Amino acid sequence: MNSVVLSSRGQLVLPASVRRLMGLHAGDRIAVSLVEDGGAAVLRRQPTIDEICETTARFGRQDKEPLEDTRAFFESRPVSTP
Repeated sequence: MNSVVLSSRGQLVLPASVRRLMGLHAGDRIAVSLVEDGGAAVLRRQPTIDEICETTARFGRQDKEPLEDTRAFFESRPVSTP
């Protein structure tokens, strides 16, 4: 088990072995959730927009040409506001 120290600013440094196992890199976002009793926390790496686009490009398009550039597709769509 690795041990880390909480800084006065509430920051933690994850050991390199943990970062490697989780596939974490500088700038990655991590979701933190508490286990029900509050005595433990779970860390999950959040996917990047590129990873989300890559995954969603594979779904729901069997009858159409695959999207080559999912990011450009979404960026070209007008944003509707309520």
